Amino acid sequence: MAKTMVEMAAEIVGAQAASGRMSPEELSNSIHRVYDSLVEVQRKEKLAETEPEDVSGLGQLRARPEKSITRAHVICLECGMKFKQLTARHLATHGVSPADYRAKWGFTKRQPLVAKQLSAQRRKTALDNKLGERLAEARRQRLAERG
Repeated sequence: MAKTMVEMAAEIVGAQAASGRMSPEELSNSIHRVYDSLVEVQRKEKLAETEPEDVSGLGQLRARPEKSITRAHVICLECGMKFKQLTARHLATHGVSPADYRAKWGFTKRQPLVAKQLSAQRRKTALDNKLGERLAEARRQRLAERG
């Protein structure tokens, strides 16, 4: 029968404690750290299982990163998963910030990591709600108040 994460963490820390003295607080902290590490490893294994089968396709995208931003989705060049928007939170799972990702794959600093369809939808909503005009008016008012 497969062991639970807690059982594995306790076994690892137990082996560590057998080789040297550990206070109860150190044991507790060690069990928490080992458990968190095991959970992270399991999460990465599951993420690896959800990677697309077509690794050669990811290789082709990496050779031409601009092709990773399509009409319907953005493909993460780190793992190959598809998104409507490539978020900082997802990129953090790969240990990179959005700025680092852009630099690594040759995107400009202002390149949105968003599917073209979503970007167009947002642009249309902004135009329909006259957000540009409202922003310009608010700026004019602020300048008038100051000056």
